[in-house]
Amino acid sequence: MSALDNSEAKRSALEDALNLESLHPTSLRVGTRANGELEVRVDVFGGQKKIFPVLWTDSPARKTFAEREERVAPDGSFQGLEFDQLYVAADIAKPLAADLRKWRVNHADLNGRLFLAGDGYYIAREPLIAKHRNPVAEPSLFTAKASRIVRFLLSERNTLWTQDEIVACTQTSRGYVSRILGTLIDGGYVEKARYSGRQASYRLIDFDRLLDAWVREDNFPKRVKRVEYSVLASDPMEIAAQVRDALQGSPFYFTQWIAAWLRKPYTTPPIVSLYVPEDVASRFELGRKVSNGGNLWLLVPEDIGVFQGNQYVDNFPLVCDPQIYLDLIGSGLRGPEAADALREWRGFAKQ
Repeated sequence: MSALDNSEAKRSALEDALNLESLHPTSLRVGTRANGELEVRVDVFGGQKKIFPVLWTDSPARKTFAEREERVAPDGSFQGLEFDQLYVAADIAKPLAADLRKWRVNHADLNGRLFLAGDGYYIAREPLIAKHRNPVAEPSLFTAKASRIVRFLLSERNTLWTQDEIVACTQTSRGYVSRILGTLIDGGYVEKARYSGRQASYRLIDFDRLLDAWVREDNFPKRVKRVEYSVLASDPMEIAAQVRDALQGSPFYFTQWIAAWLRKPYTTPPIVSLYVPEDVASRFELGRKVSNGGNLWLLVPEDIGVFQGNQYVDNFPLVCDPQIYLDLIGSGLRGPEAADALREWRGFAKQ
C-alpha cells in the first residue's frame, strides 16, 4: 500500500466518483481530517455517522490483504474484524473487487465502484464508467534487466542504434526496450532520430549524467557473488594469463583493476577479478580458495548482461568500459583513482 495522497485533485476525483449520475447517495460525503487526510462520512442506520479514513493506493493487489483471505471459513463465511478504512484506487478490477467484498474490505475507485459493509449499513455499487486507470510506474533504469540497455548504450557512446539492434544485442523484448527507451528519452538521456526511409534510431546525448546516475543506484556486493582465491604468482598479468589459459573455452571477462590497467594503465592492479558464470566458478581449480584476502576474485553476476558489449585487449577479454568504471569506482585499493583515470581518458567507451 502506498502512502495516502491528500492532493486536492484526488479529493475532487473521489467526490466525482461518489456522485455519478444515479449514484448520488445523500448520505455520503468526502471530507478532510484535521491532519489533512481524506475521509468518507456515511449516515448509517439510526441516524449515526460512520467515518472511514481513506487509504489510497496506486497499485491495488490481493497480497495486501492476504491475512484477511485466511479468515474465510470453508462455508464461505468471514471470521474477522470490520475493516474500518476505505481502500481507494483509481481503478479496482472486478475480480479483485469480488475478493475484497468477500473479505469485507471497504473499497472504492474513481470509476464509481463502492463497497461499504458493517453493522447498520451495506452499500455495494458497480462502476458506471471506465475513465480512470491506475498509474503505470516508470520502469527503473538500473535493475539487472534494464541495465542491459543502459550498459549497451553507454558502451559505445557515439553510436546510433535502431530498436532492432538494441533488442538483439541485449536479449530483451521489443516492448521492454521500448519502455526503457521512453524513460531514457523522458529523462533527457537519449534522443530519437528518424531519417527518410529508415527505421528510427536512438542516440545517447547525456553520457556523463546517465553513468553518474547508474553509479548512484549501483550496489556491487548485492549484484555479484564473490569467490576469492590465493594464487602463488604475484604479477597480476601473470595471474590473468594463467586464468585465461585455465578457462579456455569458457565465458569469462576481466573487470576492475586489471581491466582498467589493460585499457588505460594507472596503478599496478592489486587484485585480478573477472566475471564468470556459476558453473565455471563451481569447477574452478586455480589457486587456493580463501575467505578473504585473495589476489584473485571470481565474480558470479546476478545477470548475464555483464557479458554483453565486451572487448578484447592484448587477447584478454574485458567487460565494456562503463562496466569497468562501475565495478571499480566504489572499491578500495586506489580503485576510484584508477576508475577516474580511465573515465578521463579520451578513448573511454569508444571502441
